[in-house]
Amino acid sequence: MPRIGIDFVLKHAPGTRDPLADISPWYVLAEFTSPAEIDLDSATEALLGEAFDAKRALELGIVNQVLPDAELLNFARSKAKLLASKPQGALLASKALMKLAPEPLWARMQREAAEFTTRLQGEEAKAIFAAFLSK
Repeated sequence: MPRIGIDFVLKHAPGTRDPLADISPWYVLAEFTSPAEIDLDSATEALLGEAFDAKRALELGIVNQVLPDAELLNFARSKAKLLASKPQGALLASKALMKLAPEPLWARMQREAAEFTTRLQGEEAKAIFAAFLSK
């Protein structure tokens, strides 16, 4: 999100503070969905504590890459374009699966297999298969 979004919140939401030590023209909103991928305790503590820079966010696993300001907009646009090219239903299903509470591996594998089977029989998959076969 652009810096203006941060400025708007700081101006209109009492008790808010700038989340990072350094001002940047762009910010990325983070959503924690899998404690297995990051040190959730340290990340939460950092987010609720003092401001920190992009290097610290990378160390905590909150972000997976740090880019120079000059590259950020093009990078974000290319990622947005890539996501927009994917089947929306499949993306939403994947996100929902990632947000589930931890469960035994076998149970998760069964849940994902069931979703995959449903997706393969859906209209999105049929359209993709038809497009592929028409080439």
